[in-house]
Amino acid sequence: MRWLYDKLHPLWRGTLFPRKKGTIPAGQATPTESLGLQPGELVRVKSHEQILRTLDTLGRNRGMGWDAD
Repeated sequence: MRWLYDKLHPLWRGTLFPRKKGTIPAGQATPTESLGLQPGELVRVKSHEQILRTLDTLGRNRGMGWDAD
């Protein structure tokens, strides 16, 4: 069902099935980026695919977990 959901999601412009593993092997360093944000600045949330590229296979980036909820 997950495969079918992921294949059909473009029809209704939805996101991929939310509970997927990251692409970085567990124990390997995850990327870090300093944006220099200031209070009150607007931000844009990355796409699901971009988020998954920053997570390890346990769904974490530098110890902080990411979940579909």
